Amino acid sequence: MPSHPIPTTCYRTLLAPLIVGEPCEVVIVGEVIEGPNTTQEFDCWLKAMHEFRQSERTRINYTDANYKLAELQWAQSNVLQPQMMVHDRDFYDYTTHEYTVDKYVNRLKQRYGGIDSVLIWPNYPNIGIDNRNMDDMIRDMPHGIDGLKKMVSDFHQHNIKVLFPLQPWDIGTRNPGADWSVVVPKTMAEIGADGLNGDTMLSVNKEYFDNSVRDLRPLVLEPEWGLIDEGIVALSWNVMSWGYKDYWDVKSARPVVSRNKWIETRHQVHISDRWSKSKIKYLQMALFNGVGLETWENVWGIWNQMTDRDCQATKMSMAGNGKYKPDFVDIN
Repeated sequence: MPSHPIPTTCYRTLLAPLIVGEPCEVVIVGEVIEGPNTTQEFDCWLKAMHEFRQSERTRINYTDANYKLAELQWAQSNVLQPQMMVHDRDFYDYTTHEYTVDKYVNRLKQRYGGIDSVLIWPNYPNIGIDNRNMDDMIRDMPHGIDGLKKMVSDFHQHNIKVLFPLQPWDIGTRNPGADWSVVVPKTMAEIGADGLNGDTMLSVNKEYFDNSVRDLRPLVLEPEWGLIDEGIVALSWNVMSWGYKDYWDVKSARPVVSRNKWIETRHQVHISDRWSKSKIKYLQMALFNGVGLETWENVWGIWNQMTDRDCQATKMSMAGNGKYKPDFVDIN
């Protein structure tokens, strides 16, 4: 997963006139929309924002059918999601050789109030050491498919959804014998997983979603690079996305607005900055936008622990974001 920003265009759309006759601007930078420069511009900016939403929905042929799909609606209230490595000591006991889901869940509940989903990472940086592909890396986890089924079920007992990564760059390992869009959804259905995180992807291709429906296990798709630029055309079937710090690391007091969340208020975003020493500004942006946070601490084996202050702030603000969401997210 790259830590550098993908180049994007900052463009200005002239949509609504100011009262004084000047054009009003909507400035989009990657995943976010800049706020108005002054309080005097707010009414004009908000009008332009509404016009932008409608014009963008028309341009990308947007449909909200998948946001109404019962199997995917959990994503809309999914605010806290850690990315975790399969060798996390709270997740797997090397003495008993058993998954310890209860221990993992309870530790996070104690530290920052608990989680809504978990992104389990078995592949990078292990992949490439031999010929195993990303599907093999999942299937070769301890106790195989049966163990994975039980482990996923254990998370479900805590009302926690389970995602696995999808790596489109996996092209030099064992040939899976079919397109990845067929292989990966089938494995997810087999173990009862709930979603895929599209590593390095602007958007996850529609074939993955269509095949998951065919397998009777519709998957929530969450691209790493947040539907930036023309990735936005996939908003209809990518009902979650990451929000990268490259766009959310606001230097001024003026907050930004999630482009994806503005176009479709039921879309969920997890703001992510793996190396940050403080989550406070991201929590503020998440609360302001009615979105969530990627609570990533084990970065490829390098432990970047959230501080006690961040944990307490997460417990307070994200609990509010879930409980009082109607107050933070409104079509208007």
